Amino acid sequence: MKQVKKRNYYIQCPNCGCEYTLAEIFIPNEFFGKPLEVERDATTGKINTFFGKGMDTEETYNCDRCGKTFRVSLEPRIKTWIPTKFSTESYVTNYSKNNLFLKEE
Repeated sequence: MKQVKKRNYYIQCPNCGCEYTLAEIFIPNEFFGKPLEVERDATTGKINTFFGKGMDTEETYNCDRCGKTFRVSLEPRIKTWIPTKFSTESYVTNYSKNNLFLKEE
């Protein structure tokens, strides 16, 4: 099976260069918001409005290394697609009759 290398994203302190993961700076529930009720157009499926908390894409952080305060802004980029090719690799599970049953004592 082909392994896909995922890109790591880091946040860097503009003063000393110390690196942080996104989860160290941004709180997921705060970043994504919390839509409580979403109203969509019945014909198109487009969102008319929602009630609840919207996204918070800015954060302030005090660097653990140098102590300087810096701000971080994150602009999400969303891609959607319909997959056209599926894996043609076969997946085989080896088993025997003895492995199909649990032993009861």
